[in-house]
Amino acid sequence: MQHMTTSEQVIALSENNLDVGFVTPPITDANLELEILLQEPLVLALPENHPLAAHSEISITALANEPLILASRDRGCGLHEQIFDIYQKAGLHPNVVCAAREMQVILGFVAAGIGISLLPSHVKNFQRTGVVYRVLNPEAPITALGIAWKRENIIPVVLAFLEIIRNLA
Repeated sequence: MQHMTTSEQVIALSENNLDVGFVTPPITDANLELEILLQEPLVLALPENHPLAAHSEISITALANEPLILASRDRGCGLHEQIFDIYQKAGLHPNVVCAAREMQVILGFVAAGIGISLLPSHVKNFQRTGVVYRVLNPEAPITALGIAWKRENIIPVVLAFLEIIRNLA
């Protein structure tokens, strides 16, 4: 096991240097199979003293001029693009002030008051001081975690691993 971004895993899978990978969709390589293991809503991470923190649910349109902290595009997952799509569908242009590769760094920027961020709901488990999480309304966008493998790489050990993962998911 080794840490790799989604894009690094897609390359390694296509070059037969990796048997399976845990990835954030979307994946566009037609030679790869993708199975969704987990779906979760995005939440809004705010500095605890932000005016929007007084609300339990917040509309995406309320974020129109807010400084936004994103996951780095080079992080290789679909979250960066997904957030741009969310803003575009709401008729907004995101006011991106910075990007970071690690969730803890993003949360640190939020806690410091640099901006807000849209993140998978599991980040609430980090319980970062100075950060509050709010539900997006009317319906929170969903992000996913999947497992990918090369379509023609169906060796017994890969099949057994996939079955274990399916039973755990």
